[in-house]
Parts: sequence; C-alpha cells; structure tokens
Amino acid sequence: MTEHAIPVADIPDGGARVLDGPDPADPGTIVTRTGSRVTAFRNDCPHAHLPLDLIPGRVMARDGRHLLCANHGALFRTTDGLCVRGPCRGRRLTRLGVAVADGLARITPDPRSPAGARQSS
Repeated sequence: MTEHAIPVADIPDGGARVLDGPDPADPGTIVTRTGSRVTAFRNDCPHAHLPLDLIPGRVMARDGRHLLCANHGALFRTTDGLCVRGPCRGRRLTRLGVAVADGLARITPDPRSPAGARQSS
C-alpha cells in the first residue's frame, strides 16, 4: 500500500472514494468522510480477499450508511470497518492511518503511525 494524499473536499460527505493502488496487485484504498471525520481502509474484503468494488469506485450501499462488498453482499460500517451483514460478520476491514491538516487527508499504511494517531474526528 502506498501513502496517499487527497483533498478532504474530494471525499463526498457521507460517502466514500476509492483510491487506486500503484499496481494491479494492490486493491487500493477506501476513504470515507462524515463531516470532518475521515477514515481509510484497505479495499480488501476480509471474507474473500477481493476488492469491494466490482464496478470501479462504487463501494457505498444503497442505504448510504454502509460500505458494500459487491462480491458477496457484505455490509461494513463506514466509521470502523466492522462487517454487520454477510459472510464476514463480526470481522473488520483493515484500517489505515489518516491525518488531516490544511484541508488535506494523508493516508498511511499503519493506523498506529503518527498519521493514525492524529486521525481526524
């Protein structure tokens, strides 16, 4: 996973944005935003280890509150990546570190990294 930087304004409020990885073997990163809170996860379902988006960039469920794995219908909370429905219920997406400063969200591979410690709330 590569580090990313994305303007917070480019992440839809109440939605998600998928950032591509540097090569086809990297599933990429899902970045969610609710108000000023930005959270990031690896785009990798814990059930089948496939990207959530069958249609590139489409990861929000119709309810607008969950991330959807289009492969098997699993639903994940956007706030913490917990699977609340589907074959991986109770498991989580891999969380990534996020630091927000000056309108820019910086995403790092390790949620315990300095960027993760300064995660926006």
